[in-house]
Amino acid sequence: MLVNKFVKAGSVDDINQTGRFLKVISSETEFRIRVTNGVNVLIDSVVAAGFDVQTSKEFTLIQIISEQPQKVQMWVSEHKLGYDALTSGSNVNQSSIIEHFGGSQRVLTFEKIRKTITLYSDVEPFWYGGEGVTIENGMPVKAGIAHK
Repeated sequence: MLVNKFVKAGSVDDINQTGRFLKVISSETEFRIRVTNGVNVLIDSVVAAGFDVQTSKEFTLIQIISEQPQKVQMWVSEHKLGYDALTSGSNVNQSSIIEHFGGSQRVLTFEKIRKTITLYSDVEPFWYGGEGVTIENGMPVKAGIAHK
């Protein structure tokens, strides 16, 4: 079953699903999962997009804990998922100029193999983060400073 979750920072999000296979298809950053089958903890680990796990026993509950709010998409099932997302241009140096008029704005789409980006504003400071970033929850970057 394909599971889409919007995880709030610091909260525990439950997925009540039985299975032995778990694959993180996409996430904005790493997060922690706790996989149990009743009282036994089968996995307690930090994971990120691309992680593919098979448990030795059937699980009944997955808990997601994230330090930042983010969208997470996972495959959770008794059957293995064979899927690798297609990407466009992650292995090629690219740069682009965007216009920003205030408020929240998506600069880049998610690509699981992207390693880094550099953000820069020559005039105004900005704040970056995941979906729904604001001045209150984003990471500030001063104008005139490149942030990798």
